[in-house]
Amino acid sequence: DAVLVATRGVDLYDAVPVLVTDSKDLANTAGSLHCGTLLMPKLVKKYLNGAKDKKIGVTVKGCDAMGFYELAKRKQINLDNIIMIGVNCGGSVSPVLARKMIADKFGVDPEKVHKEEIDKGQFIIEYEGGHQGIYLDE
Repeated sequence: DAVLVATRGVDLYDAVPVLVTDSKDLANTAGSLHCGTLLMPKLVKKYLNGAKDKKIGVTVKGCDAMGFYELAKRKQINLDNIIMIGVNCGGSVSPVLARKMIADKFGVDPEKVHKEEIDKGQFIIEYEGGHQGIYLDE
C-alpha cells in the first residue's frame, strides 16, 4: 500500500519521514542519513496504526529491524504487514553531535558539508573544498 522512507530535509542533519504511495516518488528518498536519526518502528506504531490495516514497506537499519521485532512481540504492530527493506548502516550520529564534531574535529563549517558516510568505523565528510575522515573512537 505504501513505503515509509527517509528523505533529506533542509540539510543532511535533517531526516524527514515520508509515506510514499506512488513508486515514481521513491527516487527522491535518501536511504541512510547517518546524522538524521529516525525511529521507524515508533513512527509505524504511533502514526500508521501499527500497520494493522495496510501493508507498509519500510527502509530499515539493523536497529530498526530489532525495534520492529520487539514491537511485534508486544503485539504493538502487525509484522505480517511490514516489509523491511534493509539499508547498510555503519552507525549513526545525533545531528547535534555531528555538527559539533565536524566543527571541532574537522575544523569545517557544518553548513558546508554536502555528504557524509560512516565506513569501517570512520566518519567521512565531503564539503566545499575537499573531504576528510576520522575514526569514531578518536
